[in-house]
Amino acid sequence: MSSIELSRPADASIAPEVLVNLVSMPQALQTISQRALARQGFTLFTVNLDHIVKLGDAGAFRDAYARADFVSADGWPIVWVMKRAGYDVERTAGADLLEPVCRLARCISSAPVRRRRRPGSKFWASAIPACGSSGGKRRK
Repeated sequence: MSSIELSRPADASIAPEVLVNLVSMPQALQTISQRALARQGFTLFTVNLDHIVKLGDAGAFRDAYARADFVSADGWPIVWVMKRAGYDVERTAGADLLEPVCRLARCISSAPVRRRRRPGSKFWASAIPACGSSGGKRRK
């Protein structure tokens, strides 16, 4: 079983081979929005205690985390340890991100968000800016 080891970079925290670089729900939603509007794919993981345990084993799971673009603190134990170490981090769980991200997708695109898998690429979302042309109102 691995332990959480933290260093003190300015805007991020480190667990064993895991960089928590989304430290709040507003930051996560802003980052997702920027990437969607720019049509840039990304991977977002929500680290929890189970993941920390699994990262103690070598393999595909560890490799996937090493390639992650963004990681948020999902589990309360992760948040608690990081806060005790002096980091200002909020719990940003994947389940809590789902509804706001769906609202965001609806706002920036009149069409549903389409996920495609291309050989050798990440999932990506197609986003067509629409909020500005509709006065900030969601389209039906």
